[in-house]
Amino acid sequence: MSLIPLLLAGCGVVRGAFEPSARGEVDAHVVYRLRPDCPTLLARTTDNGYTVMTPLGRVDVPQRNAFVGLGIEETGLFEGPVREGQSVFRYVPPAESGTWDGGGADVTVDVNAVRLDLPAAHARVTDLCGPLPPDVVGDDVPRVPAP
Repeated sequence: MSLIPLLLAGCGVVRGAFEPSARGEVDAHVVYRLRPDCPTLLARTTDNGYTVMTPLGRVDVPQRNAFVGLGIEETGLFEGPVREGQSVFRYVPPAESGTWDGGGADVTVDVNAVRLDLPAAHARVTDLCGPLPPDVVGDDVPRVPAP
């Protein structure tokens, strides 16, 4: 038996281990849409489309109002990997995202889907949470910043 094919296969594995890949990519995930009836949220990444994610615990950021009981606010920032499954993300609330003075908080997040376009992301959230309650405004209504 020749060792050459085995050695060549091994070289490919070693080379693949050192090449950059999407599995190790970290991105900023800005909270795009929260629902009052479901902890799953929709986040927009800088370079990787939309992410559907569910924080698995309360985010303890001092002096923040709890939204959906988790302490997360729209336009808050999750920094973490672009991959599905459970990961620890760093959450920075909107008031601190300009300077990162408060340092944010670590939170475990279950990422359901990554790299989606907006319609596919909304469909995934609907699959996980059900249809929007009648009193919740959808994306078809223009969103106006709070005063």
